[in-house]
Amino acid sequence: MTAVANDNACQSNGNAISRFIRKIIESRRARRGMHEMLSLGDHLLRDIGVTRFDVHTALNASNGSCGERLANLAQENRRSQYRHACGKTGSALQTKDDTVKLAA
Repeated sequence: MTAVANDNACQSNGNAISRFIRKIIESRRARRGMHEMLSLGDHLLRDIGVTRFDVHTALNASNGSCGERLANLAQENRRSQYRHACGKTGSALQTKDDTVKLAA
């Protein structure tokens, strides 16, 4: 019984180590992608829905993945632009139609 318990412990340690290494590799790839985005022109970044400042902010934030942070910033930018264009001052979208318009 003890041998089985030890074998299971070894497998879980191997999985934890491989998950840790995989997470480091994914993080490095994401950061490399962010640096490549910085080489794009401002017009292309604007078409994507982000600014150069957003990319720098996503790179320098300490929690979460770069891609998630950049996606959140892009979504905030779209909401802000929509509210500004429609003259809305609230932070939340009012109706389902507002969400559909935002997605377009």
